[in-house]
Amino acid sequence: MFFSYRKSPLGTIVREHTASILGVYNDRNEAEKDLEHLRGRISAELRIIDLLEVEGWEKMIKLDSDLADVVKSFGGRYALIAFWGSSEP
Repeated sequence: MFFSYRKSPLGTIVREHTASILGVYNDRNEAEKDLEHLRGRISAELRIIDLLEVEGWEKMIKLDSDLADVVKSFGGRYALIAFWGSSEP
């Protein structure tokens, strides 16, 4: 769970962002299959990120820094993430 704070004329605004990595995959088709299975079953926005891209890797580390060691050791190119809140963390 992530909290962000912002000052406004009406006081401090607190926003809660919740995100989760649902799985790490070697094959994009597997990730898309799980995405389609979960779509409509959970009230979150689902996305597949490419871990070989710098942005994808940074996003994974921001969500779960321990998972980076697992991915380096055992492999995995794509991650399926779910997030709730007004904006993606």
